[in-house]
Amino acid sequence: MSFDVIRDSLGDNRSNLYPLTSYLVCGTSMSSSVHNSLLVVKLGNILPLEEDEEELEEEEEDNSQEPTLSVAKIDHWGCVNRIRVANLQGRQIAATWSEQGQVHLWNLQHHLAAVDDGPAADYNTKPLFSFSGHGEEGYALSWSSLVPGKLASGGNDSRIFVWSITEEGWKVCTTPLSGHQSSVEDIQWSPNEQNVIASCSSDHTVKVWDVRNLSKPPALDIAAHDTDVNVISWNKKQTHYLLSGGDDGVVKIWDFRYIKDKTPAIQINYHKRAITSVEWHPTDDPCFAVASEDNTVTHWDLSLEPEEEEDEDIPRFLLFEHGGQSEIKELHWHPQMPEVVITTAMDGFNFYRANNDPEEKEEDNEE
Repeated sequence: MSFDVIRDSLGDNRSNLYPLTSYLVCGTSMSSSVHNSLLVVKLGNILPLEEDEEELEEEEEDNSQEPTLSVAKIDHWGCVNRIRVANLQGRQIAATWSEQGQVHLWNLQHHLAAVDDGPAADYNTKPLFSFSGHGEEGYALSWSSLVPGKLASGGNDSRIFVWSITEEGWKVCTTPLSGHQSSVEDIQWSPNEQNVIASCSSDHTVKVWDVRNLSKPPALDIAAHDTDVNVISWNKKQTHYLLSGGDDGVVKIWDFRYIKDKTPAIQINYHKRAITSVEWHPTDDPCFAVASEDNTVTHWDLSLEPEEEEDEDIPRFLLFEHGGQSEIKELHWHPQMPEVVITTAMDGFNFYRANNDPEEKEEDNEE
């Protein structure tokens, strides 16, 4: 249903340093509330897939070519609707939205040590803190990248609560941000303004808020889509850009420099079904990826020049399309391996490398 990438100490910009290693935290979505878990996962010995059948046959008995998997499990009451992780004072802290209507915080340090030391482990761990103020379940969670310990949660109750950590412990402001008319589906803290967040909702809107005064209406209110707005993503480098994706299958790019008329800078009508996940590339500003209920993930590059003879069926900015999964729920670029994309779906995880090297993209275009 949901996962996040855990930053590690193995270094940055290592997309080509095989074998690859990645740490994830993910949540299960079982029909029985008592059987759900958080899973801290270490994926190791990740190598490129070989297309040469003869070479594959030769390596069938070579266990050194097999990827490794270590898992530490934490019992979680209720399906994990969404999970987001942040590094706080040297500890990896995960926030989870439970279908039981609570938001929990978890310390993952022991579990990360366990997956490094052995193949698997189970822990009966209690949350650091739990919050039931929304009154019902939700999906929206976001950690601030600018203020350690700053968290926002949005629920099906249409409200957004702002969290912080103090010397006494975790604190949730009793005054919520109120303005959405339906469930809050996603939240993003601004990457360059520590008091600003964006949210989207099934009321068809995207809103931008200043959290310094929680009782004020949103600073910006956009009728963004004709249907539920499921997901948003804020560009970390070009911070005037925000992505949104809706049930209508449409992806829109909003440019806050020219937002007075509340129309998108770019609109992409390509996917056949609802958008389930969008995310800007962590370092390559013009690039982003989109997951959809049509069982595809598409990759886009706004810097692509128009072709002399364009195919009407292929949008100008489309790089390529990734398929092979059923009911794709979420995607993330790996922040330390910026060419690597990870997706989760009903039939498992895909871990693949996307091509975002400018010279290679130019060669691909020429071909």
